[in-house]
Amino acid sequence: GGKKIPGFFLYENDFFAVQIPDGWEKLTSENFESSVFPNVIAAFRSNRRNAFFTANLVVVKNSLEYEIPALDYAKIAYQKMKNELLDFREILVEDVEMRAAGKKEPTLFITMDGKLRADEDIKHFIQTSSVKGRDAFIIIGSRLASQDEGEEEKMETAIRSFEVK
Repeated sequence: GGKKIPGFFLYENDFFAVQIPDGWEKLTSENFESSVFPNVIAAFRSNRRNAFFTANLVVVKNSLEYEIPALDYAKIAYQKMKNELLDFREILVEDVEMRAAGKKEPTLFITMDGKLRADEDIKHFIQTSSVKGRDAFIIIGSRLASQDEGEEEKMETAIRSFEVK
């Protein structure tokens, strides 16, 4: 993960490293309000403000009762999104490998559409996840489905760069 991607900056902490699009800002968890993703440990927001919904990336850290393979966890996390989202539409489910604790583990890279509440616009979500011991990490990008403005590619690059330490 040390290689810098042009147009991105490296953000890292004790748990993970990720390449974030230049100009995006890090939010504190307080100003990232969401009952849907509890346990948010990092959040970033696009510098392209949108009156309705600004594209963002969040990293969630969940504690597991016991260790499970990253791929099994990815399937559980995906099922949860399927259950939570209204007007759910699967776009892509891709088998990928993500780095966790120095080795590559199979997981899923998922793109989907849906909305969290009936009264809101459809969002486009990109998600992948990783497991280290009994810590499970999910990184989720979201934007308005109706407007891309180049955010899609940036979010995908960021999410594919995600690495658990």
